[in-house]
Amino acid sequence: MSHNILIGSIEIGFKQNLTSEGFRANYLKILEYFKKLKTTSVLENMQNSMGPTAEDQEWFNKNIIPDAAKSGLKKMAILTSALENGSNLEKFIFINDMTCNKLGIEQRIYTNIDEANEWLSNPS
Repeated sequence: MSHNILIGSIEIGFKQNLTSEGFRANYLKILEYFKKLKTTSVLENMQNSMGPTAEDQEWFNKNIIPDAAKSGLKKMAILTSALENGSNLEKFIFINDMTCNKLGIEQRIYTNIDEANEWLSNPS
């Protein structure tokens, strides 16, 4: 996780797939960091991830996204290399998008980090 001061965004990325316990522990820490910085955008680099399990997706959308929205999250860019039909990552992005829409967060999918950062840096 890093904070891009130039565009005021948090970048999240994992170098490997996490256990359920690791996924949840990491996102709880990220949420604390997000609240402290009061940033309005996040770049989630999922190029090296297969995506979370269905249970972790549900937990993430019930526990992380609503709290992030209350703290001011407005934009979420997800960076991925490719989506396979039916993959955990594809399901995560779809479910996450529905949750974001309900909470007023705009989510976009990118394969290029520069394009994602450009979108995040532009006010909506």
